Amino acid sequence: LDKTLLASKGVKRIQGSDYVLEKQQENWSLVSPVNSELNQQKAKDLVAAFESLRVTGRIERAVDETNSGTQTAVIQITNDTNELSYSFIQLGGNYVVKRSDVDHYFSLSEADYQRITALTAAQLQAASPPADEAQGVPADQGTDAETGPASELDFKENAPLPQ
Repeated sequence: LDKTLLASKGVKRIQGSDYVLEKQQENWSLVSPVNSELNQQKAKDLVAAFESLRVTGRIERAVDETNSGTQTAVIQITNDTNELSYSFIQLGGNYVVKRSDVDHYFSLSEADYQRITALTAAQLQAASPPADEAQGVPADQGTDAETGPASELDFKENAPLPQ
């Protein structure tokens, strides 16, 4: 069994449950949700997960994806040559993957399953600075519950109070 048979090279587009990523030149962009800044490293990690996807075995029977204890995540990708649909299925403690162009189901590790299915649009978005930093206050000076916001007056002895 070729353990990399479901890996996909040359990924150009990934559509998850609540996001769409597209490659534009060397960088990735978050097409949906619109107007969202993308964390490039997380996008590259997701692409790398598809490029290095390894199965651990072939499942000889059909998998009932409609079973009540089953969680299924469907992710569409476009690579250099194809549009492919991956179904990632969790059956209790077992992890299964099926690709649209291959007739069989395959087992995969929990780590590979999580690397691909756990990402959401919110996790792919670039982190904005904490609110205090966005307002020019260093994060470590923030606010104090008893005295309120840190200010210049806090650091000057005998400073006159503002009128």
